[in-house]
Amino acid sequence: MGTTYRPMVNALLGCMLLVLFSYFIHDVLPLRVLAFAALGAMAFLISMDRGDDRVLGTMKNRRSLSFGIMIAIAGALLAVYYLRDEANMPIIPKSLGWFAILAAIIGSTEELVFRGWMQSQFSGRFAWMGILFVAFAHAAYKSTLFLSPEIMYDLNTLGLFRMTFLAGIFLGGLRYYTGSVWPALLAHGIFDLLVYADSEQTWWVF
Repeated sequence: MGTTYRPMVNALLGCMLLVLFSYFIHDVLPLRVLAFAALGAMAFLISMDRGDDRVLGTMKNRRSLSFGIMIAIAGALLAVYYLRDEANMPIIPKSLGWFAILAAIIGSTEELVFRGWMQSQFSGRFAWMGILFVAFAHAAYKSTLFLSPEIMYDLNTLGLFRMTFLAGIFLGGLRYYTGSVWPALLAHGIFDLLVYADSEQTWWVF
């Protein structure tokens, strides 16, 4: 296999591993072992990538990064406003629980994996393909969390997929424009921190 396509094959393999993890993570033992095995294989796959700045990216220039950060913050705040309004929650959170901090950490880690490592597997003429593929991979991972038979929550998984896919295109565009994962990471962290600020339940994690 040519070196041009090997990184994209790695991205496809990573996507499959993460979907496998998200499907079995809510299951009971011994099936849950499959989830941790997939996560371990994913970590090994990333560790074997010795490319420079494969996770954080390489900033194109300070101007594009500064503009990207401003767009990231604005986009995150607009999304927070929309979702909290749709859920009939106060637009400005009244408290900041521990779960919001946990959610922000998880969201930031997702960005390091998806917009960081996975999107970096697509370069040159395939860069735009990477934005769409990673948006799909992230949406598939997120929605598969709720497809397990063990999940009892009544959730519109198709709506979740669509929303995550569109957000992924936005975040991937920031990654492509700036060359850095930081704007996407910042947007995702702010979003999770403010959306879950009032929440004390870990329903989508456990």
